[in-house]
Amino acid sequence: MAQRLPNFNPPRYQPPPADLNTRFKDFLTFWQQYNQYVVNYMQRVGTFVQTLSGSDVPFEAIASAASITPLQAVQPVTGTATISDINAPDDFIKLTLLSIDGFSVATGGNLTVAKTLAAGESLSLVKNLSNGLWYSFIASQSVEGPTSGPSTDKAVVRFDGVTGKKIQNSGVVVNDQDDITLPGEINHDGTKIGFNGAAPVTQSTGWNISNVTLRKTYNADLTTLNELADAVGTMINYLKSRGDFAA
Repeated sequence: MAQRLPNFNPPRYQPPPADLNTRFKDFLTFWQQYNQYVVNYMQRVGTFVQTLSGSDVPFEAIASAASITPLQAVQPVTGTATISDINAPDDFIKLTLLSIDGFSVATGGNLTVAKTLAAGESLSLVKNLSNGLWYSFIASQSVEGPTSGPSTDKAVVRFDGVTGKKIQNSGVVVNDQDDITLPGEINHDGTKIGFNGAAPVTQSTGWNISNVTLRKTYNADLTTLNELADAVGTMINYLKSRGDFAA
């Protein structure tokens, strides 16, 4: 029997579409642009994360300058330069600046407060989202006296005579029994009332004064203790003559 060769049909050649090269080039262009978009996006994410978290060092300080970029919500600041602008991410709405060396803040940028901070002081700020400006605010907290220098238990507090804003201790003391110690002078309406370290009246058990009202009007200032002593002596003699004062 004769052998028959198998049928062999060669493949038909089909030319590629006319726009295949253009379509492939467009795909490469798209892929390149997509990769660049991903790179740019990741760089923005990295910058944002670095701004929020800062470095691995907790509460890393930044140097004071006309414009600062905070690294965290509670930001230590070194140096003495004046700050007038805060460059912070949009998510930053509250910021506390801790003064290490003492610096100032001034208006002119996006700050609305002018203040000088001494070393160890802090400034709390909040951002107005409607205009992007930073304002200072005072939180509700306990008032504490100075951490250094003279400090007296139960002393009456006073405001600093220089700035009128800082609270300091005074020499006036009110103890637990409501006894008041006045180491300084007492002035009333321009008149100094002082005893020169000695009490004008010494109480003894032999004195008995009851239902007595003492009134005296002085047209002139009391300038010496002698005038006060003479006035008291005159009133006592008057009471003795009436029998209202038992010596």
